Amino acid sequence: MSNLKTKRITLLIFAGVFLPVLGYFLAVDIEGSMYSPMGALLGWSILSGLGLCCLYIANHYARRFHDFKSLGPIVFVAFLGYVGAFGWIANSATHNYYFFSDYIHQEYSIQQNDDHLNHFVFQGDIEKGSANAVIRKILSAEGLDWDIPVVIELNSDGGMPQEAIVLAEFISHYDINIEVVGKCFSACSLLLLSSKSRYVHPRAWIGFHGAYMKNNDGSPSYDSPHLRFYDEYIDRQLTQVGASKDFRLRAKVQSAVGGFYPSYKELFEEGVINQLNRHFLSEKDAPFYL
Repeated sequence: MSNLKTKRITLLIFAGVFLPVLGYFLAVDIEGSMYSPMGALLGWSILSGLGLCCLYIANHYARRFHDFKSLGPIVFVAFLGYVGAFGWIANSATHNYYFFSDYIHQEYSIQQNDDHLNHFVFQGDIEKGSANAVIRKILSAEGLDWDIPVVIELNSDGGMPQEAIVLAEFISHYDINIEVVGKCFSACSLLLLSSKSRYVHPRAWIGFHGAYMKNNDGSPSYDSPHLRFYDEYIDRQLTQVGASKDFRLRAKVQSAVGGFYPSYKELFEEGVINQLNRHFLSEKDAPFYL
């Protein structure tokens, strides 16, 4: 009988160690597949809580049947660790931070239209990795027909100039058509200008401003070699589409909170718009992001 009780205590201790580890890997999987920090917290907390209960029961049996009291402090420390970890992870989950994996929530998406396989929608910030994500999505897309126009519909507040330049080169090299139905600000405007076919909805917003980066105190800085390179790059694109010198100067306005937002008429007269109709969709088809 004593041997059976010892085996039971050993099994409970093993479960007390194994269940939190299992909870960790479950949480990693939830974050990676479901993109849910709260779900990851729930999975980890349940299994880790069960593991803590197993340690508590093992301590109870050890004290009762063998007068063994050394597990008590271990259970207490495990309880404090569980409470502390739960609070830390819960705080991260509340702010949508990923605790268990190195997954970084993307502020962008690239989707292929189900009915028109040559039509893609880029929605969100042009952040690190977005250019490669768009390029991979298009080049590996199923059902894509390169004998007819390939379209990227943009809806973006802009983002990193470096990423925009990479994506602009892809758009130019592969002769991608650009459409804007919602908004296209800052670095996004370079993507629009890089295409030979540029459609802008009459109610869409197009915004320009000089490239900048934020200092440690949050103030904008416009004086950097790579920022000047971007400004020169977009100036060349505006020149190629036939924009006037005055338009190009206004597009360089150094404003981190505003910018230059030309009217539809100005965009058409300056050559930014050269396509009056969408390739696959109707102007009346409201996109999901509006």
